[in-house]
Amino acid sequence: MKSLTMTSIISRRYLRFATLLALVFLLFVATQNFYRMESLKNTSGAEKLTVEGIFGCDEIPLWQSQMIHRASLPPIAGYRNLTSGDKKLLAIGIATVYRDENYLLTTLSSLVNESDAEERKDAVIIIYLADTDTEKKEKQLRSIRKHFQPHLDSGFFQVIESGPEIYPPMDFALTKRTFNDSTDRVLWRAKQVMDFAFLFSYAKPLSMYYLVIEDDIISSSQYISAVKDFIKSRESHRWTALHFSGFLGIGLLFHNSDLPNLIRLLIMFHQEQPVDMLMRQFISLQVPDELVARHFPAIFQHIGIKSTLPNKFQKLKDNTFDMAKRRFKNHNPPADLITTMKVYNDFVLEYAYRPAPGIFWGISKAQDTLDIIFQKPINISRVVMLSGIPSMKSKNQKTMKDTVSDGTLLEASSHFQKVTPNGNSAICDNFTSIAEFKLGDVDVWRDWSGGRNHSEKLASVQCLRMKIGPSQRSWIILREIQVFL
Repeated sequence: MKSLTMTSIISRRYLRFATLLALVFLLFVATQNFYRMESLKNTSGAEKLTVEGIFGCDEIPLWQSQMIHRASLPPIAGYRNLTSGDKKLLAIGIATVYRDENYLLTTLSSLVNESDAEERKDAVIIIYLADTDTEKKEKQLRSIRKHFQPHLDSGFFQVIESGPEIYPPMDFALTKRTFNDSTDRVLWRAKQVMDFAFLFSYAKPLSMYYLVIEDDIISSSQYISAVKDFIKSRESHRWTALHFSGFLGIGLLFHNSDLPNLIRLLIMFHQEQPVDMLMRQFISLQVPDELVARHFPAIFQHIGIKSTLPNKFQKLKDNTFDMAKRRFKNHNPPADLITTMKVYNDFVLEYAYRPAPGIFWGISKAQDTLDIIFQKPINISRVVMLSGIPSMKSKNQKTMKDTVSDGTLLEASSHFQKVTPNGNSAICDNFTSIAEFKLGDVDVWRDWSGGRNHSEKLASVQCLRMKIGPSQRSWIILREIQVFL
């Protein structure tokens, strides 16, 4: 009972603090909007793009002026094009400080290796060398140049730096400690908040969206395409942030148009809370009744163990990341996908059909169908459909849930007629059975030698259908749909 009482007290205190923070921030923004309108009468256009554009007023402390100035400078490696026609879809920001376990090179290698040249045209990666030690910064820069010069030359990588002049006075840490953190930890997290504010300031004019990651992660294959697909799927929704991992500080996506307000919040409360909690507060203030839409599975995995804060360790992993790995590297032929199953939370069929990480998640019943309609009849060499995900409640990774039941059929037709009036099923000539799902999967190929999964019915196919069997009584997750020509 005592423990419950203490929990209630802590919860009430946190709620009061969050409410106070929200009121102060909203009052601040309203006040600054008033002063902005007044100051616009006597402010030049250049000033509007800098001081007012980021901080909302024309009288700011010297360190904020220095932050604006340093954020406007070109990168120390790579190049920045600020013309409107070259604005990228996505800016990916990484703040890094030197540590003996150099996770940064692993992170950058993953971001390069798991994207292709076409995807990179839509993105820029900003690497902020946030060390106050000049020698350590130079060491990091030399390493980046050595391993990634082609990506600096192309503009895919930009390296930036700042100096101690962009940070506010930190003497507050001697007397103002929240969450019972040590002085060292308060200083460490306050600097991290300001590092993020500086990165946001630099990145704002470069792209439409900003993706938060850390310097100790790896990415899934085609992560840029996965981000683009998820943004597109949320076009009809109002959102402040999208999330691409299970850790709040990794894989959080913002509109660049929201960055000025986020910067103000970080600066106002850099003394009170860590940066991940402040970002959470910002999201809550913007859309209080809407949860952050999360991409499933995660496309970023945390790999760092030793933190930049001495004696701080982080061993947690996102257990959905491995589900992002495609078993096959294949580009499916163009097709329309429709289903009579009820789609759960925008986890549409296309996510399982595209090369980028993603799943289809739906509620099914016996006789439901999933139809793949090709533009014209094609000769198929192999069809693979994989279902289910490992059960989180079981340590045995072979235990799967949300699988397709045995008895579900894979059928084919050589001629598509039309879609039913409700738009969720195809009318095709003479569907014939090709194979049956076993243990949640189906794998059938055209093999003239007469092997176990031999089928001659994959020639001249325009419609493929998965027809749910009579024993299906649960949710279905399709991890992959692969059609090989």
